[in-house]
Amino acid sequence: MYPGNKLTLPLVSVIVRSIGRPELGLALASIARQDYPNVEVIVVDATGGSHPPLPAITWQSGHSIRIVGGHRRLPRPQAANEGLQAVKGEWFCFLDDDDTYDFNFLSSMLSASHAHPEALLIYGRTRVFDETRKVEKLFGSPFNRALMYFGPLFYWQAAIIRSKVIELGCRFDETLEICEDRDFLNQIAEHSNFVFVPVVGFNYHPYLGTSGTGSTATRDIPRMERSENILRSKWSGASSYHTRRLVEMCMGAVRAFHDENFALSRTLFDKTLEAYPDDPSALHGLARLDLHDGQLATAEKLVRRAIEINPSVDEFRMTMALILEASHKYEEALAFARQAGINPTFQATADALARRLPVTARATLPVQPSAAGVQQLGRLAPCPCGSGRRFKECCGAIRPNQEPTMVNANHNSRVTIVMTIRERYSLTIQTLKSILSNTPPIFRLIFVDYLSPIWIQEQLETLARQYGIELVHTEDPLWPNQARIKILDRISSEYTVFIDNDVQVEPGWLEKLVACADETGAGIVGPLYLWGDGKSAPKIHMAGGRLIIYPDIGCDGVIMEEEHQLFNRRPEEVQEQLFRKPCDYVEYHCMLIRTQLLQKHGLLDDGIVSVHEHIDAALAAKRLGYATYMEPAARVNYLAFADFLLEDLPIFRLRWSREAGEQSILNFAKKWGVCDDQRSFGGVRIFLSKHVGHIDPLRANIPPCQEWNTTMRKEELQQTRSGLLDMAIEHGYQAAELALLSKAYFTAQALMTGRYRSCGRPFINHLAGTASVLLRYDFRIEVVMAGLLHAAYTHCPAHPEGKQAAREDVCSKLGGEGNKVERLVRGYTLRGMKSPKNQVEVTDAGRISIFDAEVQMISLANEIDMYLSGETRYSPPRNDEMTPAQLDVASKICEIIGVSGMSRSLQQGRSDNRLPPPFSLLTQQTMSYQLNREHSAIMPCLTTSNSFPSE
Repeated sequence: MYPGNKLTLPLVSVIVRSIGRPELGLALASIARQDYPNVEVIVVDATGGSHPPLPAITWQSGHSIRIVGGHRRLPRPQAANEGLQAVKGEWFCFLDDDDTYDFNFLSSMLSASHAHPEALLIYGRTRVFDETRKVEKLFGSPFNRALMYFGPLFYWQAAIIRSKVIELGCRFDETLEICEDRDFLNQIAEHSNFVFVPVVGFNYHPYLGTSGTGSTATRDIPRMERSENILRSKWSGASSYHTRRLVEMCMGAVRAFHDENFALSRTLFDKTLEAYPDDPSALHGLARLDLHDGQLATAEKLVRRAIEINPSVDEFRMTMALILEASHKYEEALAFARQAGINPTFQATADALARRLPVTARATLPVQPSAAGVQQLGRLAPCPCGSGRRFKECCGAIRPNQEPTMVNANHNSRVTIVMTIRERYSLTIQTLKSILSNTPPIFRLIFVDYLSPIWIQEQLETLARQYGIELVHTEDPLWPNQARIKILDRISSEYTVFIDNDVQVEPGWLEKLVACADETGAGIVGPLYLWGDGKSAPKIHMAGGRLIIYPDIGCDGVIMEEEHQLFNRRPEEVQEQLFRKPCDYVEYHCMLIRTQLLQKHGLLDDGIVSVHEHIDAALAAKRLGYATYMEPAARVNYLAFADFLLEDLPIFRLRWSREAGEQSILNFAKKWGVCDDQRSFGGVRIFLSKHVGHIDPLRANIPPCQEWNTTMRKEELQQTRSGLLDMAIEHGYQAAELALLSKAYFTAQALMTGRYRSCGRPFINHLAGTASVLLRYDFRIEVVMAGLLHAAYTHCPAHPEGKQAAREDVCSKLGGEGNKVERLVRGYTLRGMKSPKNQVEVTDAGRISIFDAEVQMISLANEIDMYLSGETRYSPPRNDEMTPAQLDVASKICEIIGVSGMSRSLQQGRSDNRLPPPFSLLTQQTMSYQLNREHSAIMPCLTTSNSFPSE
């Protein structure tokens, strides 16, 4: 029994909010068993007067019970305030009607109060039970002001609170549906620190709860999200202050660590833990110091605790892997490394650790190969299905588009699908047919068209008539988000699905998205996003997006990092991680949204149009209390690697213009308080630059130049390495590009040593001249390099093992199959191998792929060099010059790319009206040549291009 005279002991009021559930008797019985002798029990009738009689319980001397409320039905916070008004004790606590106390809970807490007479709140730890009534975990951490705003440090029923807080004005916020306890605790924390007592006295049964805050089966995520958003907004000031202070303290310790001042680093981390006990970042910092000092046991203990508190930090897992490796716990080290390696930041470190481990450890738990290390199946290899045929003839066969069995749209459905043009036109019909073929008639389909090419418009009209597609045409150059906003007033369905015009959907995709929204209450749902070229097996583009947000003291805002989860993993390798779950954002490749969020709450922002519009939508939905979910049972394949057509180029450039991207970043940063710097937006700025740079034949992010429309003069042609580099520097090519150009020159020089053009000049001069034409018109560096190396296959040195070996050697020197430069040189070579009768006559230059257009531009540059250098004047007539039809196509390609002066350069060269040189001055050589070993005779250069397999 609790010692002392009960007349001198403070009274404790225990408030029990009740709706008359059967479990109430167990809760009250646990209070009746308390060995603390001065207790009043206040049962709050939250039913509105229909509460059943209180259970018959024998109360010991000094214990009393009364019931209050009953005049009206009381939501959770109102019931709590009703209980506060009835408190008579010096201390009070809350016990839910489905939980229990140990017999000595109150006595343990009150004993601790003697050592902390100033404390307003004292709390202990909790036993958390699962559905089988087994203890799942113990919960309760030391008081940390920085962490308390992000989630509970303890369950509030495990605390006793001084009644003084009522005098201080602490009340339950009646605007909250749930989480009113955390708000109440935040109010108390404004007046005093909390005292943690490491004893267990409260028993929590989350599976019995009805509030929505319990275990998985009883958890109401949308309800939780709404209340969490209110809490974060209400306490953002206090949260920001303590988070900034904590980050500043930890960063000082981290800087000392990197400066190798380990003693100072340890002191600063210890001070951080004094101010913010159990902070996971400080625990991790001390673990790194212990690892450095060889104190592996304490290091492991510290980092395990850090992971227990915050299991989402991959850096903690990577540190744990290193500690376990040093402790020779190889299998567990490998498991943690695999988990951390999912994050691209730690993938290289994780892979290196895996390679260091003994073979036996790797065999028991094999490491997933990184994306870069996955061997692609060759199209000529045997098919892995076991058919005995080659992969290209079996599972890897590229089949022509077949007319699918399609369904008609349903205008009265729960779902409206809105398709917009993302960055190209050419995949529109393919995407529409994919939807019509793989979706039951539970949708209405609207396509917003912006100046599609005529051939696409004609097919759109046909599909619209046949399948009920609604076409909305606009002459305005709309970004996708502007197009979505434009048609919102047309939508009346419960759900809207926004989808880009460059995806393929898998059967069941739409039904699964709707089911996820129905069953979770999510505001936004996205599928598992795959990506590929539509021919080979796709990889994961994103399995839900993750945002890492933390304050920055310097810019008075937050840093926001984004991450594509399971990026570039193969779906079959990560099946256990593919399950329905909430995430921070999904993408407009395919996104389901509740229509009311679009129309009543203005979820879409027309100021954020180029980048981050998907993240903006998810953050806006979250602010309104709606979660975003990823549903992997729904799958779409984003055709990122399908060939772009030349007619896609204008809209592609507009879509990813630097100006639009920067304006969107500026608007997003201002709206959400994000620091506009490299940490938050470095990745998206790299995307804007590299994505355009991978597709556009011209250098990325440079304004149109007047010189692109003028002809190239003879004196501009460069035929030496120094001339090429000077020209590239003058045109603004970057240092890395100059290095690539220099390397390509030496490769070309090594391949062409001792070889001459039919006019007598060194072959390398012709290659340099071809590259200089492409430099003059600001082509991307890979195209320039391919121009410099365009004869690598046709004129490479003989190989002792034959032409095939020679070709393989050249392929290796060009970077291997799949390298962009090698692909262009190969394309140029194969183009030259076709006889005139086998060459397809092109009638619409816009429908040529950008890759083929680049090959054509290399061919055009090759011929321009021959005219500007004088080669055509001093060589016999050639039979491989461009025909008038080919030149016409080349001119149209130049026009679309924006370098019309390039085609006019050849036309001007061909119209040279100077008198031809005397016949005696022509070399009489009809092809390139080299000198024999004695330099006494001319030998023709033999071609190796016929060693290519047919494609």
